[in-house]
Amino acid sequence: MQNKHCAVEFHDSWVEAIDRTDEAVVLRLEVYLHVSDGRPGQDPGTGWMQQATLTIGSGSIASAPLAANMRISDGSIQVGEEYFGNLAPVPFKHSGAVTLRFEGAEGLLLVKGQGATLTLHGEPRFVEETHWH
Repeated sequence: MQNKHCAVEFHDSWVEAIDRTDEAVVLRLEVYLHVSDGRPGQDPGTGWMQQATLTIGSGSIASAPLAANMRISDGSIQVGEEYFGNLAPVPFKHSGAVTLRFEGAEGLLLVKGQGATLTLHGEPRFVEETHWH
């Protein structure tokens, strides 16, 4: 995926676990990645699944879903003045006030904090060719 543009689509991604530490809220995710020579999620490319962690510094959980394992049907993250609705670029590392909102059948996950970093782990698994226009 070198020299390609990449973005996480929250819809079709999964929250696998929610961990709290003294310094952060850490979400263990399986994310759906759009990879493209152009604009991920808009131009043709490929779709992949990959393990990831999303760390929100000084995080607090304002609303928790009924189960920590949830499929995300809709999601967004706002960091400072930047709003990412359902699609976040990779790499993703931002400072500033954070509001993360993931919705799924299991309920709402709402996390607030300071700064957010998405880290990909392991090898991505190919899912499909994507054909947006």
